[in-house]
Amino acid sequence: MKKLLTTFALSQLALSPIIADTVITKNGSSINGTIVELDGGALTIDTPFGGKITIDQKNIERLETDNPIFVSTKDGSTFQGTVSSENDAIVVSSSNGDTNTTDLDSLTESWQPGKTSPTERRQLAAMKDLGRGWAHEASFDLIGKTGNSDSQALAASYRATLDGQSDKLEFFASLNFQDTDESENPTTDDARGGIQYTNKFSEKWNWYARSEFGRDAVKEIDLFTNAALGFGRVLANTDTRKLDVQAGLGYRYEAYEDKDDLSTASLDFGISHKETFKWGDLVNRFTITPSIEELSNFRAVHDTSVQLPLKADGWSLRFGFNTDYDSEADDDLEKLDLTYYTRLVLNWK
Repeated sequence: MKKLLTTFALSQLALSPIIADTVITKNGSSINGTIVELDGGALTIDTPFGGKITIDQKNIERLETDNPIFVSTKDGSTFQGTVSSENDAIVVSSSNGDTNTTDLDSLTESWQPGKTSPTERRQLAAMKDLGRGWAHEASFDLIGKTGNSDSQALAASYRATLDGQSDKLEFFASLNFQDTDESENPTTDDARGGIQYTNKFSEKWNWYARSEFGRDAVKEIDLFTNAALGFGRVLANTDTRKLDVQAGLGYRYEAYEDKDDLSTASLDFGISHKETFKWGDLVNRFTITPSIEELSNFRAVHDTSVQLPLKADGWSLRFGFNTDYDSEADDDLEKLDLTYYTRLVLNWK
């Protein structure tokens, strides 16, 4: 029985080169295996002794396959069948008996049945790059204190971005609240949300439309809204640095509790900057909206943060500060609000 098994194993080893695809190089080497594909002048063959091997098409003398494969030529023709070599020609024999003859230099691609061609694979990748995809970011922190004094602080934000090759749509919202028993009024109590659309009509230039609304109870603003339309310029867009500026015209409206509402046409300026390091990200955002009638009447918001990734996928810690300056705040109120924060951030797609 053992002799029978040994004989069978040896016969299989002897037959293995016969049932495999064969590539013969110009230096006389013969390589047996399964031809995976031919793409960009390089042929890949999967061998039983060395795994996948790549051979320059210029170094190939003969090509033969045991099973049908797809081949494409420079004139755009595609054939399916077994491949054999006759003199300097390549012959593709289909299952119905048809044969097509070409030369080795005319072959541009080959691939296995049931697989996508190299060209189709690249087209699918390009379409995926052109397609839009949602990205989400949520952050949250809640702080409470009891003892000599009682205080509560809450901060949360959410941003959703639909980014494509030619445009980008962003939704954003945030909530900040801080109250302490040492003061009759909250030291922070504001909420805001908005939307921005950016159309990238060239590699460096874009136009944008933005609308934002919210409230600020500490500054006695029942409702504030602003809308803007303008142009943006990409100053840097690499894997480690992104820098954009924008400028346009807008409209500001602020409804106060105890004084006349503000309604004015405005200018709109903004800067967005992100620097990526090995340890994390540094992010800066700044906007200012001065009134056209009176440039000293303006609102400016600036946020700087450092974001450090955590071991858990998608999670990170963000440390930073936010400044919100309103030149129209009442004399008994601070015009500048400065907020320091540490937040837990989750990003997902």
